[in-house]
Amino acid sequence: MDRMVKETKARHPEVNLMYSTPNYYMIAVNGLNVTFKERAVTTCPFGLTISLSLWDGVSGKCGYDACPQSDPKKLNIHLIAHSHDDVGWLKTADGYYDDSVHLIITNVVKELEKNAERKFTQVEIYFFKRWWSVQTDERRDVVRKLVAEGRLVFTNGGWTVNDEGAAHYNNIIDQMTLGLKFINQTFGQCAHPKVSWQIDPFGASLEMPSLYAQMGFDAHVVNRGPSIDKGEYIWDASRDLNTKIFTTVLHAHYEPPKGYDFENNNNSITDQNVEQKVREFIDIAKNYSKDYGNTNQVLMTMGMDFRYKTANTWFENMERMLKEAKARHPEVNMMYSTPNCYIKALNGLNRTFAERSVDYLSYWVGYYSNRPALKYQDRITNNMLQASKQLSVLARLDPLNTRAYMDEASNEVAVMTHHDAITGTSPQATADDYTSRLQSGYAASKRVIQKA
Repeated sequence: MDRMVKETKARHPEVNLMYSTPNYYMIAVNGLNVTFKERAVTTCPFGLTISLSLWDGVSGKCGYDACPQSDPKKLNIHLIAHSHDDVGWLKTADGYYDDSVHLIITNVVKELEKNAERKFTQVEIYFFKRWWSVQTDERRDVVRKLVAEGRLVFTNGGWTVNDEGAAHYNNIIDQMTLGLKFINQTFGQCAHPKVSWQIDPFGASLEMPSLYAQMGFDAHVVNRGPSIDKGEYIWDASRDLNTKIFTTVLHAHYEPPKGYDFENNNNSITDQNVEQKVREFIDIAKNYSKDYGNTNQVLMTMGMDFRYKTANTWFENMERMLKEAKARHPEVNMMYSTPNCYIKALNGLNRTFAERSVDYLSYWVGYYSNRPALKYQDRITNNMLQASKQLSVLARLDPLNTRAYMDEASNEVAVMTHHDAITGTSPQATADDYTSRLQSGYAASKRVIQKA
């Protein structure tokens, strides 16, 4: 190539042949100020607006721009369609994926295609990446379109919903990095999570809101904690680091109100009961709003553990509710929404929220010390992973020769941050599976160290 560059410079003055990179090429194209035919438009991490040329008919809206419009004169009820998918608990992570999660994601994507107003919140990236890896290019394009239009939304973005009391902060940062890196590389900035989703750990520590604030999240969602005060506030998590983040506590766990779990078409909305069911649902929402200071914005979680295997029954029943609310309740604006959109709506109120600087962690304290061998194995495996990372750099190992080992070790250590893994709150068969995973991660890290 050097000979080519030299010859071109000597004999072809009309040509500028040079070494380059994709970044430099895009910078050069951007500098032309040429008008291109528009398709799906997004903003790249380095600040240039370019055409993705992926699909026709993409709205180009994502993130906060894809949110439905709130009505300041009405009670805005945000229906948050979600499924909480434990990365191991009563079953192993593999068991849950095979029995439930692959079906959940597949059916949710099918249902989102049917109606542009539908939205779904995806959380655990461990499961989503497994599902993504076996999809065809055609299905991947469908998902990219849903993400680009703000209909499939990633919240939290970590490999798991990590524990807050027994997981090491190093592991927490790594598992968040693993998930966020996959999202960014696969979908770009459009998909970047803006809100946390710590809805099932056994207590809420000061460390997590501090970490989320440092990671650039706009808001923090929590659920469990001893004597946790319901409401919304600014969590002053670390005065040394000046990390503050807006926080909302879920009203009643992360499930829908009793009688509105539509899995397998249970509690279905019919012509005979729709008026009563919607009226009762709105009454619950009004009470929630009153409890949280009458902000006129209410977050209603429409999901639970491993829900949406029958995604059609959820969306069909919610649409009957939406139709009824629109027809008979002019004081209400009920809509499909996401945690992003709820936070955006609250921010638009320009209200001042009180600050708190306490944690809510001492909850089910037995998990701090149970299954000590598993906790010890987790720490030792993480030590090996960190050593392998550093030695691979110092020894300048070819990533092509180490990536498979590093990926394996990173995956298994990240899985262990899950709030039913490092805590030891799963049955013996699942704990044995976690042990096997850590052994595999340890062996993978050891191979990298040997190569170094």
